[in-house]
Amino acid sequence: MQARERHSHDLTFRPEVFFLGQTEGVGIDRDAFGRTLRRCTIRTEGAMRPTISAICVDEIMTYDDGEIQNWHWVLSPASNGRYVVAEAQAGSGHVAQLRPDGDFLISFSRTRGWLSERHATRYAMISRDVAVEQTQVAYFGMRKLSFTAFRRRLGGPGAW
Repeated sequence: MQARERHSHDLTFRPEVFFLGQTEGVGIDRDAFGRTLRRCTIRTEGAMRPTISAICVDEIMTYDDGEIQNWHWVLSPASNGRYVVAEAQAGSGHVAQLRPDGDFLISFSRTRGWLSERHATRYAMISRDVAVEQTQVAYFGMRKLSFTAFRRRLGGPGAW
């Protein structure tokens, strides 16, 4: 039991650690019925910005249909396992949470208005340098698609 508890503690997803430096990964989009829509490769570059007490993460997702998505994140630890999060297109003021089981949850809309899609994302560590990401995207509370990705830390400052 002690080994299990220790193992679980070691695998807490901390975005300010995991995304520091570079990561690479692969992901897959599935429709509401579980059918594969497309696949992508993922690269991130993260750097601490001490002046704002946050990590800034640039993320590039390159899909097999040619689409390239750029995400620009700023994550700042708050209190009680919470983080304040901003993304270039989603805006600022989003709150993410580190769960007691070590998973990291964030929910946001990247677009504004009554047709905006809602993203609910959960990150969980699989090993000391690999994480799984599971995202549900919904319109009007109905799931539109799911996204699953595996990401690996490549190192950099703070690497294990």
